[in-house]
Parts: sequence; C-alpha cells; structure tokens
Amino acid sequence: MPNPIKSAAVIARLLITEGFSDHLGNQIEKYWMRNICHGASKRRYRKFDKEISEMLKKLTDAERLVLGKWISYHKAMSFDTGLRIGLTAFAKKNDKEIQV
Repeated sequence: MPNPIKSAAVIARLLITEGFSDHLGNQIEKYWMRNICHGASKRRYRKFDKEISEMLKKLTDAERLVLGKWISYHKAMSFDTGLRIGLTAFAKKNDKEIQV
C-alpha cells in the first residue's frame, strides 16, 4: 500500500494550478493507475475502459461532447468533495482549526 503522505504530496504538487482541470484530472488518474491501483482493481478498470470505449464509438460527436462534459463536471465535483473530506479529516486528526 502506498504511503498516504507521499500520495497526498504528489497530488498537492499537481494542484499548484487554480482549481480542477481536465489536465489535472488526467494526471491524477495516471498517478493513481501507476501507484495506487493494483491487481484485480486495475484489471476491472481496464475492462471497463475498453467496454466504455466500444459504447462511445456508437455515439455521434455531439453526444460524445455532452457525455464528456458531464464526466468532466462529475470528476471535478468528486475530486473537490474528496479533497475537502480528506483535508477535514487530516485537520481533525491533528487538532487544527478548519476554515472553509
């Protein structure tokens, strides 16, 4: 299992830019696949990725654009929520004041 501090430090370095972007999402996904996701999880992810790619081939360009935007918004929302939860848990564990 990876060291959570190391993982957090890598993600924090990626967050030097303001907010979440598609580029940042892709970088975090690549980091996750290389360093965090292992074994059966990686196989399931690759299988799902192949299945979704096959499904997307049947969509029009406009439909793929709408789906891509939805995925992008969902990733940003999920990342922001996860980051806030993680930072809040870290602050509580270390008895730090939380300012939102």
